[in-house]
Amino acid sequence: MLVIVLPLAILLVSALLVVGIGARRYWALDVLNGLYMLGLFYAIHLTVQVWRDADYSENWAMYGMLFFVWPYSLLVALLGGLEIALVWRNPHPRVQRARRLVAGIMAVLIGLSLSPLVAS
Repeated sequence: MLVIVLPLAILLVSALLVVGIGARRYWALDVLNGLYMLGLFYAIHLTVQVWRDADYSENWAMYGMLFFVWPYSLLVALLGGLEIALVWRNPHPRVQRARRLVAGIMAVLIGLSLSPLVAS
């Protein structure tokens, strides 16, 4: 399933980046940030589950971290970094807001990804 979903997700995000940045249709950047936020909320849910089950020897919730949160964090870090690099000099207020939002989402996802590693 991941083999099907990952290329479709990359294609969708790439199309939204091309439309949002290349064609200067800033609504596409808003849609892209909305998709990032949906994944962020799910990643927060999975991370909370990992922390709640940290006392057990068989932490089944960690599979959610392994198969969703870490790959999603890597994907958003790469594609969000690309988005930030491409819109770095654009002074439009919607683009600046999108850039700050993506940077915040990336920071939270990296924090979520690292948090189970310090839970002992």
